[in-house]
Amino acid sequence: AMMMDEISTGLDAATILDIMRHLRNAAIILRFGVVVSLLQPAPEVAATCDDVMLLAQGQVYYYGPWKKVLNYFRPLNYACPLTKDLCDFLLVIATDEGASDMIDKAAPGGHKSLPKLVAEYAISAVRAEVEQRMSEPETDSAEQFKGKPRYTVGLLPAVWLMLRREGLVLKGD
Repeated sequence: AMMMDEISTGLDAATILDIMRHLRNAAIILRFGVVVSLLQPAPEVAATCDDVMLLAQGQVYYYGPWKKVLNYFRPLNYACPLTKDLCDFLLVIATDEGASDMIDKAAPGGHKSLPKLVAEYAISAVRAEVEQRMSEPETDSAEQFKGKPRYTVGLLPAVWLMLRREGLVLKGD
């Protein structure tokens, strides 16, 4: 696993988006996890993530698939206004300013405080789904790779390729 903290500090949006895309590709190809903490990322950057964890005051009020985050908060009476950045909306929900993003401001219970959001998440189907995924055994185990050669190309073919390339280089000069 690779863990990174605030990698966006001092970088422009295009650069951080490029970095996140490369990290995602590396994680998929090399089959390892990447945990990145980002401060107020652009929605395009957050969309490169499979899962997202929303924290406030050290408490998790959402952890699950990025694609399901809006659908998770809608039944809790929150919807992202068209005029607001999605990531800003997700961060503001856990603050007193989050009341302005409620769908029905007169709904019973009103704006949910952080402890209520944390409690709602604790009993949510999203959390149960995440726990189910985490409890499943990994499909890639070390036994799969035992007995396979360390190098995919043997010594003689590698030497032959090197000599052939060198011949082409010398011929081109």
